[in-house]
Amino acid sequence: MNDDLYIVFAECIGNDGDDNFFYRLLFSDNPDVVWGDNFNVTPAAIVPDLEPDSSSISKEYMLTSPMKLYTAVDCTCFSLQDCIDGIIALLFNGDAIGTGKTASILFGMAYEDVERSVRQFGGEMKEVEYKSKKEEDGEEES
Repeated sequence: MNDDLYIVFAECIGNDGDDNFFYRLLFSDNPDVVWGDNFNVTPAAIVPDLEPDSSSISKEYMLTSPMKLYTAVDCTCFSLQDCIDGIIALLFNGDAIGTGKTASILFGMAYEDVERSVRQFGGEMKEVEYKSKKEEDGEEES
């Protein structure tokens, strides 16, 4: 069922204070058409509510991880276009908490590879109902 899904977006949505971090992961069945307003703005961190066009998203997952991961969305050096071009990963860490584990999830990585990486660094993904930020905020899609 998830064989034809590819990760196209990731953002940290918070933590619970007990060393668990939560990430929103968006998947598409066609990563070649994924784009969003201001994906070319550098750095990505200065763009509020950055996310891809909702018409290109197929599934949303919530990732719970004991590791603090860094996201391209919060990057102060690169844009999401750089992420699409493979210059920076969507999610990454460099053994920030001393576990000896590293994580790097690239734009367009197949679902099964994302799931394998998530398990490798001790995380868990659960499918959730996809709602764009505009829908969550009660705004109409244009």
